[in-house]
Amino acid sequence: MAAANAVIVILGFVAPPSLFLVFRLVVKSCTGINFLVLPWPAPVEVTVAILAAVLAAAWFPSIVWGYLRPELRIAAIASTFCAFLWTGPVLIAMFLSVYGDPGLNCVPI
Repeated sequence: MAAANAVIVILGFVAPPSLFLVFRLVVKSCTGINFLVLPWPAPVEVTVAILAAVLAAAWFPSIVWGYLRPELRIAAIASTFCAFLWTGPVLIAMFLSVYGDPGLNCVPI
């Protein structure tokens, strides 16, 4: 169960940044601060977007499973806390990367 606990908490830690990656790679806007140094080569961009979407999508079933199993409940609570803790900085990064002046090295698509 220790491995399941670790996976649940780690998914809670990486889910919000993964959503940021997915949104920035799927939305083809080019304004704001270019945190990710976009554009990336197409194969890299698609691969990272798919992996980030899978990580973000895996978080919800993992916490549901954690809340339903008594031995995993503490890990699910910790995972939820980590995700909510990361949500603020991720939303600020999303705001800064979408709004504002076009960033350096960013080619509009």
